[in-house]
Amino acid sequence: MQGLLKLLLQNGGIISFILMEALCFFIIIHFNTKQAAVWDNTFGILAGNALEQRRKMTRFTHLPEVVDSLMAENAALKSELISRQMVRVHLLDTAYQVRYDSVKGTIRTAQYTVIPCDVIGNSVHLENNWVMLNKGKADGVEPHSGVISKSGIVGVVRHVGNDFSLAMSVLHQQVRVSAILRGHLGSLLWTGGDPTVMQLNDIPKDIEPQLGDTILTSGYSLMFPKNQLIGTVVGIDLPKGSNFYAIKVKLSQSPGASDQVYVVRSLLKSSVDSLQQKISHE
Repeated sequence: MQGLLKLLLQNGGIISFILMEALCFFIIIHFNTKQAAVWDNTFGILAGNALEQRRKMTRFTHLPEVVDSLMAENAALKSELISRQMVRVHLLDTAYQVRYDSVKGTIRTAQYTVIPCDVIGNSVHLENNWVMLNKGKADGVEPHSGVISKSGIVGVVRHVGNDFSLAMSVLHQQVRVSAILRGHLGSLLWTGGDPTVMQLNDIPKDIEPQLGDTILTSGYSLMFPKNQLIGTVVGIDLPKGSNFYAIKVKLSQSPGASDQVYVVRSLLKSSVDSLQQKISHE
């Protein structure tokens, strides 16, 4: 108490000045219409700016939840879009019955489901590069599933744990991507060097590819859905004595810049695998 009294005695003049200023300010605002209007407008601007900053701060603190929500929504939309590429099968020959096609006597069944993931580890300068994802078996991720981004292809899931998974990057010697150029099937692989450029082989010399041609996934492999963007042609070489081009493809998705991706899991893989086993045993 004595300390408070001493403080008031030492600073009484300043405190009295502040109180008198506040009282005068109140009287001016309360009894003068123009000054009151100016104050109301100024206070409204200040309060609005403060609320806007508070809103931005609140949105920033909730940004991870917003990102997760958008990724889940995008995954659902991608799954719906990819699933429009349906396989038609006769009713008498299938056990799948998801929705009826407009063609009488056929049905359509979805081929893929999409799982949003965050990249938590990624290499681009090794001989064999890997991508670590924050989703695993508990989230439905399975080995041999394709990994894509909003801009292109990323890799193929190889090892799956309960909560995490490891995918071979497209910059891995064991990864071969079935690709299409002007309707012709080729094999895309990374030959080292520039991590943004891969090589497309097995394209016959009679089709005359052009710089800037678009390269898409073929859909022949269940790892990647059909017509997913891979990149564009940036180099064309026809080795002497060869009937096939060696084409350089600039990836639409830079492997080192993919932080949010989607695992594309085939819903028909087990059925296709069982058929292939039957063929191999004949």
